[in-house]
Amino acid sequence: HTSQGTYQKNYPFIYPLSEEERHNALFLMVFTGLRKEEILQIRWQDYFPSGELLYDERVERPLLRVYILKGRTKAQRLHFIPVTKTIESIFDRQRLVRSTFLSERREDRRAKWEDNEYVFFSTTDFGKKIWNCDSAVKRWRKYIGEERIWKKLEDNAAPNVKIIKDINERFSCHWTRHSFTTICKEHLGYSDEAINKANGRSQSRTSSIGTYIHEDAVEIAEDSRELFERLHAYLN
Repeated sequence: HTSQGTYQKNYPFIYPLSEEERHNALFLMVFTGLRKEEILQIRWQDYFPSGELLYDERVERPLLRVYILKGRTKAQRLHFIPVTKTIESIFDRQRLVRSTFLSERREDRRAKWEDNEYVFFSTTDFGKKIWNCDSAVKRWRKYIGEERIWKKLEDNAAPNVKIIKDINERFSCHWTRHSFTTICKEHLGYSDEAINKANGRSQSRTSSIGTYIHEDAVEIAEDSRELFERLHAYLN
């Protein structure tokens, strides 16, 4: 629920812009299986529409460049995801959030906000990204309900423990990643190898930053395009 005044100010959005972009970030987590930290660090320069130059060659179909976190370290691996119509619509909506926000700024301050390169940008600090999706998560919980949601966290379990239960009892950003895996595996029939390859968990098809050529990026994205398109059709 939101007030009529808030809706009119942020038209065509329902919620305040700072919350709207957090909804967009959550949707991108749902449709890519990426971690919150990986989504929130995406910059506009990481989105390559058709015809855009990538490693000195133009891409035929849009790609998204992401940086996959290596466990709990600060190290990252480069990965590419195919941009489906669903992902493209999320970016279009976020562009509208950005343009609406900029239109509300005073002209003498607008340039500072325009310099922010993050897709999911802070509406309070110049040049910063958002750090959480708490306001959107709280609202999603109202729709999902307060039931206990247990998830398998094999990747975080001790070596001698096959499965542990998530301490998060309600919907969370972390929940979206495991839902991505569950749907791809149990409902669409993909193997763990195919799923890990698609969202960058497989090291065999990701590389250190700076070692890619155009063909590598395109091959990685196109190899998993069918999975993403089937998943998005299933969820839509």
